Amino acid sequence: MKKLILFFLVMTILTACGKESSKKENESESPSDSLTSLFEHASNNEYSNMEQYISTNILNAMESNGYGMNAYAADITDNGSIESIEVLSEEIKGEGATIKYKEIYTDGSEKDNIVSLTKEDKNWKVSPQ
Repeated sequence: MKKLILFFLVMTILTACGKESSKKENESESPSDSLTSLFEHASNNEYSNMEQYISTNILNAMESNGYGMNAYAADITDNGSIESIEVLSEEIKGEGATIKYKEIYTDGSEKDNIVSLTKEDKNWKVSPQ
């Protein structure tokens, strides 16, 4: 009986570990979490980590136009002058989401913005509007 209980305990632990390790970094994040993560990676020049938050359509367009991830990071962070973002609202409709957010700059100024996200491969990614 002890062996049977030990077997089920070990199987439960292994199953739980396997599910957790196979999860992508942004899987099950909200659209707002994905947008915030994209800005954090862009601000830290972590270009390879940014791709998981950008839709295939945008990545393909960037590639076909010779537009690199470093240029995209510079654009969305206004060349490093964005200190943070504040999500003002998030509206989810099926596989799409719209986020209104505020960009807060290092000089204290602010700018409101809107971005669309699409659920792609179980993850929220910035997509064309």
